[in-house]
Amino acid sequence: MRTQPSSSASPSVYVAWQDPSTRQWHTIARLSRLADHYEFGFTRGAEGVRGVVKQLFNSNLNEHYLSDNLISVFRNKIPPRTRSDFPKLAYWLNLKGDESDFDLLGKFGLIPGTDGLLVYAAPRIEERRYAIEFFIHGIRHVHGDSNDYQLHGDVLRWCKDARQGDRLYAMLDVQNEFDASAVALRAQEGTIAVGYVPRFYAKDLRRILERP
Repeated sequence: MRTQPSSSASPSVYVAWQDPSTRQWHTIARLSRLADHYEFGFTRGAEGVRGVVKQLFNSNLNEHYLSDNLISVFRNKIPPRTRSDFPKLAYWLNLKGDESDFDLLGKFGLIPGTDGLLVYAAPRIEERRYAIEFFIHGIRHVHGDSNDYQLHGDVLRWCKDARQGDRLYAMLDVQNEFDASAVALRAQEGTIAVGYVPRFYAKDLRRILERP
């Protein structure tokens, strides 16, 4: 059903698509959970990739939709609760496993699919702090082709040994050739640059770091 977007605040997740040639992420849509239904519409980021939007959603950018259930592109992001490894997957994502489909989507959606789509939750403000959850991006691309085998081994070892509560320090990557807002993440010990904050969060985080 087509309708106009709601003006009231509601829990939302955003849809990002990664260009396979440039590896750049484009936030193209937003899904909101209302009282008893979902609202879906496209964002300004979709304007530069209209062909991709048409291919993935068979829709025009000016269309908004209401639905009682998640559409298939979102349902497919959530593994069946009947899968034998579902409890393990939920645990890895800090989930109990009995959350609503929308809450599961905000976590399982962080895993990119073969369609190039990723779903991420809107940032939260908790006690005057900016709160986000994400998978570190760029670990493989930052270090995968490195000739410094010691450095590469240190990063893999950190990933393997990381525990809840371990800290990472954000660094403004001012000389990044691909993203002017890039924010790298450094391990607490030593000078190991593990990877990057996802690009769709980086601009916000950079502003906060520049003016804490």
